[in-house]
Amino acid sequence: MEHLLTYEYKGFRTDFYLTPKVKSYLSGRGVDLREHLMDKFTWYEHLLFELLNPDLDKNWSEEKETHRRFKVVFYGVVEDLSKEPHNGFVESFEYDRSKVLYDSILTVHREGSKPFAVGYVILVV
Repeated sequence: MEHLLTYEYKGFRTDFYLTPKVKSYLSGRGVDLREHLMDKFTWYEHLLFELLNPDLDKNWSEEKETHRRFKVVFYGVVEDLSKEPHNGFVESFEYDRSKVLYDSILTVHREGSKPFAVGYVILVV
């Protein structure tokens, strides 16, 4: 896997990775996925912290949170979101399924091109 970037925020760290097939797909289309990611503040304040505290527990705080390191792996592509079944691929990689915090897609919109989605998983390290 190739390391894409790292976000650090309030003592938390998230490393982003691309599987080889996803990297090849993106580079073949001239897409830099970093341009399509949330900024660091939004990533933590509006996604990750909400995932860590899904019940909106008033006693939860970033200081009390024990999970501080995360790994995001972009592992698949859906090429055409408008067609069923979806065309694309999923590239398998080894990970502990008990460490999965979230599994979703990131939709990439590029001017002059059809949007496509990149599948990703957030793992607790």
